[in-house]
Amino acid sequence: MTSHTLAETEAVSQAAPPRDSLELSMTLAMALNKLPPLSPLVPKVLALRRDADAGITELARVISSDPTLSARMIGMANSAQFAGVHPLMRIQDALMRLGFVAACDMVVSVAVSRSLPTLPEFKPARRDLWLHSLAVGLCAREFARKMNADCDPDAAYLAGFLHDIGYLAIISLWPDMARKLIAHVTDPGRWEQPDYAKEQGWPTHGALGGELCKLWRLPDEIWLAIWDHDRLVTDNTTLCGLDAAIALAHRAVDGVLPLSNDVVWRPTHALGTLLDVAGLAPAVLDEVRSQLENQVERMAAVADSI
Repeated sequence: MTSHTLAETEAVSQAAPPRDSLELSMTLAMALNKLPPLSPLVPKVLALRRDADAGITELARVISSDPTLSARMIGMANSAQFAGVHPLMRIQDALMRLGFVAACDMVVSVAVSRSLPTLPEFKPARRDLWLHSLAVGLCAREFARKMNADCDPDAAYLAGFLHDIGYLAIISLWPDMARKLIAHVTDPGRWEQPDYAKEQGWPTHGALGGELCKLWRLPDEIWLAIWDHDRLVTDNTTLCGLDAAIALAHRAVDGVLPLSNDVVWRPTHALGTLLDVAGLAPAVLDEVRSQLENQVERMAAVADSI
């Protein structure tokens, strides 16, 4: 497999941002030929999560095929947030310490991040975006578990985790656009300005992320939810199932994890309306937020590592 440098990737980035769905598909396809492909471990790990009989042994067998990833997981298990009495050296022991579900989530996080290299200047924004994405994914999973609608919790996690992947695609593929976007969203007067991406003729980050996940051959329900999530967050009458879990998680994270660079656009909306659409009591929101607050330090450690 050919390895590509960030400098080579930037050569593709000099093209103007795509403006319609066909150009978007063609531009992203060309860019992905210059980026590292999505690790084949991702679909394997996702399949293990759907297998009720799978466990640590099967996960360790899959991860062991990637020495670099194995080392990252062992390092995470020995970090301050997870470390036990004794340091661990074997991948299976590390996965047992992390737990099956958390380990699967971390593997997918690290594997996806390797497909989106960025310039050093974007490290703070990238870290904040990953932290926000992890939080939305975890909250979406919890809301899906509690909703009456037929909504797969693991699908909700994956779609929630990847919901802002379009921003990371912008940072990786179009650094100049990323600089302008970051300058815009950190402007104190931005709330009085029109939709900046639309004004510039850019696709929404949801459309970018959805197209990227489609090219990665993720399930249709995932890339479709990501494509529409930025619209659905403020258009509650269309929410159901997976869409509702993501939209509600997106709102629930507000206030718990403020972003130092405020890259993520998060319009204010009544959480009560979202809860009504999802058929959930306000107490559920409080419970999910409490769980999130208890996991912030661990999520921050994961975000710092990817």
